[in-house]
Amino acid sequence: MDIVSFGRWVMVAIGALAVLAAILITFKGKSSLLTWIFGVLLLGIGSFGMEFMPKYSDWLGKLSNMIKNPGEESYEAFFASVGKQKLPAELQQIGIEYAVSHPIEGMESIIQRAIDRTPENTDGRKVLSWAMENFHGRKRVVERILESKTKPDVIQNFDKATGEQVFNELKKLSPDRLQTLEIEPASIKNYRPSISSFPLRKSR
Repeated sequence: MDIVSFGRWVMVAIGALAVLAAILITFKGKSSLLTWIFGVLLLGIGSFGMEFMPKYSDWLGKLSNMIKNPGEESYEAFFASVGKQKLPAELQQIGIEYAVSHPIEGMESIIQRAIDRTPENTDGRKVLSWAMENFHGRKRVVERILESKTKPDVIQNFDKATGEQVFNELKKLSPDRLQTLEIEPASIKNYRPSISSFPLRKSR
């Protein structure tokens, strides 16, 4: 076996281990975005060579646009790509997990429109339906947290994405609903997550 072939097999092996690690991390309810990206990249290059890079770069562009420019346009574009199956399964999962943990206004309608535009009995339709289930599941988690009357100091121990969702949901509630939850309107600011953003992200 020549050195090039050996190197590609090593990359496939490391990539497979990284993807497995990402699956385990996700199963534990933690973030695994970078692990997924690293694993898929190595698997792709190891399997298809450097010609894999341009297509992979294009795929990552769709994800990074959703992350850097969160809004209806970028989320619509991502879910449209999912419906048309223009992304590898691993990147679809990465994007969906990011989107449902960082929902924007009208998120449910965005996913539903993508579902409606996708033919039935296709893989794209199945994945979009899975995305909707995950979105609803995440909403139920936030609702359960609120109904349990969880205090701000406990919320601060949550991961940043969950804490932000709880905080954003509180801001939408009516005074009557806040009273039911035994939360003073002036105290909502105490529920804002104190965990800082990723340290290497450039400030705007």
